[in-house]
Amino acid sequence: MSKKPNILVISKVLPFPGESGQQMRIRYMLESLKKEFNITFLTTAKISDSESIKNELKYFVDKSIVLPTQYDSIHFKIIYKIKGYLWTLWTGLKMSNYIIGELDITDNRIEKILEHREIDIVLYEYWHAHKTITYFKKRGIPTILDMHNILWQSYKRQLRSIKWLPKFLFFRILKRYKDQEENIWKKFDGLIAINKTEFNYIKNVINKRTSITLIPMGIDLSKWNIDRKTVKPHRVGYYGGLGSIHNQNDALKCYYEIMPSVWERYPETELWIIGSQPPNKILKLQNLDSRVNVTGFVDKVQDVLQTMTIMILPWEGTYGFRSRIVEMMAIGLPVITSSDAIEGMGISEEDGVFCAQSINQYVNKIINILSRETGDSHSTNRGKKIKGIDRYDVKHTYGHLSTFVNSIFN
Repeated sequence: MSKKPNILVISKVLPFPGESGQQMRIRYMLESLKKEFNITFLTTAKISDSESIKNELKYFVDKSIVLPTQYDSIHFKIIYKIKGYLWTLWTGLKMSNYIIGELDITDNRIEKILEHREIDIVLYEYWHAHKTITYFKKRGIPTILDMHNILWQSYKRQLRSIKWLPKFLFFRILKRYKDQEENIWKKFDGLIAINKTEFNYIKNVINKRTSITLIPMGIDLSKWNIDRKTVKPHRVGYYGGLGSIHNQNDALKCYYEIMPSVWERYPETELWIIGSQPPNKILKLQNLDSRVNVTGFVDKVQDVLQTMTIMILPWEGTYGFRSRIVEMMAIGLPVITSSDAIEGMGISEEDGVFCAQSINQYVNKIINILSRETGDSHSTNRGKKIKGIDRYDVKHTYGHLSTFVNSIFN
C-alpha cells in the first residue's frame, strides 16, 4: 500500500465545538481529507488551553501543533494592541491580520516547529498567515487557500456601520484592503471558493497558473431529517451565531424594525432569537417584551427550529455561504431573507426561500405566511422536504476536496 501524503492544515479556527459555520467547515474539510492524507493541524492558543485543544484535535487529525499565542497576558495585549493599531494604519489591514500573521504564525515560528517534519502540501484556512508561504515555496511545497469568503466584501459591511466615516475615506480604505487581498490570492497554487458568484469573480482576478475549485458549505443531512411541530402562538425565528456584530445587528433589526408591524396584525406572535453568545443588548430584549425568547447556545438546535413557523434573516452583503439557511431548508421551514444572503448558493423560491429587499417586504411576507397558517392547526406540519436538498449534503459538497488537493500535490 502506498504511503499517504502529509498535509499541513494551518487554521486559527478549530473544528470544535461546532457552534459556528466556520467550525463546521473546518470539521468537514478535515473529515474529507483524512481518508487520503496524514493530517497535521497547526493552530495557536493560550498556553492554559493548549493541552485541552490537543486532546480534542485527536479526534480529527493525526498530529497537532498548538503554538502559544503571543497575544495573551494583559501586559503584552496592551503593547501589541498599540503596535497593531499603528500597523493597521500603515498597512490598511485589520488587527486580526496583525495578530495571526505578524505575531502568532510567522516564518520564524514555522521554521522552528516544522524543521524535522515531512510536509507534502499545505492548506490554509483563511489567508491571514500568507507570509509563511515563502517558507514553503523555498522547499517546493505547494499551498492551497480555503477562502471561506471574500474578506473585503465582509469588511465593506463593517465599514458601512461606521456612520461618521466620510464616503471618500470609505472607498479609499476599502480599495486598499481589497487590492492587498486579491494580490495575496495570487501567491497560492490553489484556491477553494465557497459559492458560485465568488468562484466566477476569483477566476477573473487570479492568474491562470493558480488552480481554483468550488466547494460550497454542506451539512450532515442525516441530522436534519426531522418533522416540524405545530406550536401556538406562532413563532418567527432568527438563527445565527450572536458573537458576530453582523448577526447581532440583524437580530436587533428583526426586533426593532420588522416585528412591530407584524405585531400590529398578529400581537401574540413570538420572536425567537436562536444562537450562541448573545450579548446583553440582545438578552435584555426579553425584559422589554415577554414575546421575545433568546435561547443562547442550544445543544440540539433542531429541537428548537422544528417549532418555528417562519425564519427571517435580514442579511446584507454578497459573500460567503450561509449553511444556516440550508439547515432551515432541510427541516422544511419557510425562510425570508435578502437576495444578498443566497447569492451564489443556487437557491430559489422553489426551495422555500423568499427574498425581501426592504422592511415592508419582510413584514408583508411574514404576514402572508402567518395568515395562511392561522386557522389551520395542522399547517405547520406540512413543512415539505426540499426537492434536491441532497446537493447540500457533506458527501456532495466536500466529496471532491481530496481530488483537488491531490491534483495540486501531483
